[in-house]
Amino acid sequence: MFRLQSTGLTLAYLMAVLSSPWAQPARAEVLTTELASKLLILHPSHGSYWDNFTRSWLRSMRPLCGPNPATNCPPDWEGSTYKPSDYYYWTRGFQWGSFCEDDMTPEIARFVEKYVASSGAEVWVSRNLDKNAGDFDYDGYGYPNCSFPLPKWQTAAKYYLQDRGDIPISVWNPPLSEGRDEEETDLYAKAYYANYRMLQKFPGQDQSSPLVWGHCVSISIHSNAGTFDTARGMETYWDTRYSYLQEDATRLAGNINSGVVSSIRNLYDGFWADAMYPVGAMPPEWPPDAPYAYDGYAHAGDSKTCWQDRGLKTKMWTPEILDAKMPAVLCEVAFHDNWKFYPDHVFMMDQIWRATVAWGFYEGICHQFNATPKPHLAADVVSVNFPVAAAPDQTIKGSITMRNLGMAWCWGHKFTAATKQYAPYTVWRLQATPADQFVPGAKITLPPDVVIYPGENVTFDVTLTAPATPGVCTTEWRMVKDDAMGGEFGAIASAQIRNCSNSVALGDFDTDCDVDADDLALFVDCAAGPMLSIPEGCATFDLDGDNDVDQDDFGIFQRCFSGEGDLPNAACRE
Repeated sequence: MFRLQSTGLTLAYLMAVLSSPWAQPARAEVLTTELASKLLILHPSHGSYWDNFTRSWLRSMRPLCGPNPATNCPPDWEGSTYKPSDYYYWTRGFQWGSFCEDDMTPEIARFVEKYVASSGAEVWVSRNLDKNAGDFDYDGYGYPNCSFPLPKWQTAAKYYLQDRGDIPISVWNPPLSEGRDEEETDLYAKAYYANYRMLQKFPGQDQSSPLVWGHCVSISIHSNAGTFDTARGMETYWDTRYSYLQEDATRLAGNINSGVVSSIRNLYDGFWADAMYPVGAMPPEWPPDAPYAYDGYAHAGDSKTCWQDRGLKTKMWTPEILDAKMPAVLCEVAFHDNWKFYPDHVFMMDQIWRATVAWGFYEGICHQFNATPKPHLAADVVSVNFPVAAAPDQTIKGSITMRNLGMAWCWGHKFTAATKQYAPYTVWRLQATPADQFVPGAKITLPPDVVIYPGENVTFDVTLTAPATPGVCTTEWRMVKDDAMGGEFGAIASAQIRNCSNSVALGDFDTDCDVDADDLALFVDCAAGPMLSIPEGCATFDLDGDNDVDQDDFGIFQRCFSGEGDLPNAACRE
């Protein structure tokens, strides 16, 4: 059995690894403290691993999740026969390579990490979530070469923990795993990493004491594969070698399972799934002997239509939860090989669904520690930038910056009945309130390709048109989750804009809706005296219309002088 040993590494390579900045946990701005002093260890599914039997690197993806079109599909497509077919997805807009379990779970883990860290907890992840971290150096570590680049974020936990350089070999290659293959070694490494982090947080303390493990949880995030066609929904496993952990491990499984199921049912608008097929119909890509038709989707439906809660299970006998010295669970959030009856597989490809699932994990963790979760919809105003004044019918350019204080704002993919395609969409917008005097009800969509985590800001550009009538108008905006499960939320951003109709005739020469020292300076530059020609460009300073700029015009200006920020009454000319 091939087994990597640290002695196979060069000194230069070891020095480079050991100098990397791995010593700190995942960081996020702490917004709230409901999880302060708590420790969370996250494990996103499997990752790629070296298989000594086939002498190759394998990406543990279980059954294929979703589309797999390698080239443009011809009209007489005769590609792979797994369900659903390549051609089905290809014609519906999923034009990328294989979608694996390991494409989804790191994304969910990243959301969970941000939610929990922003709530004061210490969070560590056993795999690399940074998609810009580069490729794994299998040559440097003494592994046989791949025939393709292997991104670090795709590697299994044991390789990431080794690559960090600050984790003992007894964690990522524990003695208990000797004689086992790399995939199984990885399962032990996850549990040992959780135990290592608990020991680091509580050094010198009794690890079997509830005063230690009672502040810690270890959560593995997976997707499921079924042996029968109708399998769908979520189930959560708990298991432990330690009798003193059984009660809290069971309670953690219940809290996480109910948190995620509730989040999907109550926070995620999945009604778009009904547009995939007519309810009760037999979709054309299903086999002719399919024993049932499509039942559709309903948040509060029966067992055939709502998100299925498959409940709690135990005796899984997997080391990643069995050997953890803290409450540990393994969550199968959906069935990645489900292809009919219920749209688990397409929900998994929706980033908004993943962010919602992660919020359920966060709420479950809070309930485990008897903490109150923060609202999932929350926002604050960072800045509002608009001109203080505008002329009638003038285009007004402004911006509003909002800060996210709840679940992540992002884009996703969903099926659109009109185009029969899966297309990008978002539910996160800035909306003018009914009190807005410019464009009540108008919406501005979240900028494309961004993810705004808790504590992060996003700026919306706003374009308005000043009304034709003079006066002071208010523009007022608020965030909205624009779907069936959302609504307006957060602080209101507002600004007042003065419509300075005919204000130049009152001495507002710089058209900023006041008559102040700035206007006086402009007047002085143009004041030529009585009966003298008006200097070029100074016609607007002839306030009495007698073809000169003199003391009579200054008298009108003086009577209309209002000071900064105030527009004088039109009667000041009299």
